[in-house]
Amino acid sequence: MAIRNIMKYMLNLFDLDGTLIDSHEAICRALNDTLTHFGSEILPYEKSKKFIGLSFAPILQNLGVNAGTEEIMEVYRGYYFNYAEKYQCLFKGIPELLELLKKRVLLSIITNKGRRGTEMTLKSLGIIDYFNHIITEDDVKMLKPSIAPYDKVIDLYRHEGINLDKDDCLMIGDSPVDCEFAANCGIDYAFAKWGFFEPEDLPYKPAYVLNKPMELADINGLNELIEVELTGELDLHAFSPKDISRLVVSYLKKAVENGYHSVRIIHGKGIGVQREIVRKILSKNPAIKTFYDAGQINGGRGATIVEFK
Repeated sequence: MAIRNIMKYMLNLFDLDGTLIDSHEAICRALNDTLTHFGSEILPYEKSKKFIGLSFAPILQNLGVNAGTEEIMEVYRGYYFNYAEKYQCLFKGIPELLELLKKRVLLSIITNKGRRGTEMTLKSLGIIDYFNHIITEDDVKMLKPSIAPYDKVIDLYRHEGINLDKDDCLMIGDSPVDCEFAANCGIDYAFAKWGFFEPEDLPYKPAYVLNKPMELADINGLNELIEVELTGELDLHAFSPKDISRLVVSYLKKAVENGYHSVRIIHGKGIGVQREIVRKILSKNPAIKTFYDAGQINGGRGATIVEFK
């Protein structure tokens, strides 16, 4: 039983509108209907689509709408929910991409959209179950490009025993806000060229430019597959040092899921670098009761015995 493939990134963070969902018509129609509702002039499409991903209430207030945030958003949501089912769809290639990535990489969404609209959209399009966590405007005090949504999702994984570094994370989005968010968080950014913005709209150069969704599979390293059999023993000698952390975290998670009471991790003696990497991971995992050097017959300081709670 293979536990997983070694991926370049452990966590893929997706924006919603313009990245997974082609929602521009529903959003722009709702935006202009809201402007009309409050007696303001409507916007041409090329201008209105540039507001996608931003907080609409302050934008509309700046455009002359004389109403409070809650009133504006209540009116906007009413129009948006009417349009969503009719005018929204998944971008071509997204279903196949998510199916390929599931169980091989952690998937989450970070959007400035409200939870009600986000969940309604994901459920109606049949992709909500692909994502471990969904962070919306209702879950944090500050939205993208603030780092608050990133901190929130990382904390959720930490409580599940998955400790992620910035190098483990990739943000995928289509907007200047997503690009700035990734830069603020110190994580790599992949620009979805099929979305609502152009590369020249971005404030920073992205790490990757995706012409189509399936290119994300190559970035994640799906063409460099490493299969590991889940047994009571994990020997790290065959793996590159850059893969050790991801491999150990995934192995421990699968061992717990499959009911193992204890396992042995063979890291070798050497100068102790791999041993320290393994021990650091073990010390942060809430599922572990204790760990210690294996006896001499089982590898001594070159191996660690792990006991689960």
